[in-house]
Amino acid sequence: MLGKAYLWAGYACRLLGENFCDAVIDGVPREPRSVYYERAIARFDEAQRLGSGDVAMAVVAARASVKAFLGDWTGAVADATSVPDDFVFNMPYHSTEGTTTRGRTSPYRKGRRCG
Repeated sequence: MLGKAYLWAGYACRLLGENFCDAVIDGVPREPRSVYYERAIARFDEAQRLGSGDVAMAVVAARASVKAFLGDWTGAVADATSVPDDFVFNMPYHSTEGTTTRGRTSPYRKGRRCG
């Protein structure tokens, strides 16, 4: 279970990096969004150490995507090639299907660009 918890924490950090231009963690000054990706990799590494089976394989696949976001193409390819082509791992996203509570209609996202 702890491995799976680290997997979800890694996904959460990855999503923060994908959706926010800057990182502010525990009140420290603003940092680049790459901080979220670095935190994701640390959590994925711990999840791989603690997990097994599908969780461990999901970690490798997710970590490959984060390495790609960071521009570490050698690391991304190394992780991605170790994942079988037919591997599937579904992460439950929410339980409010059909509602507008997922933030997709938020007026704060319109036209917002990082940079």
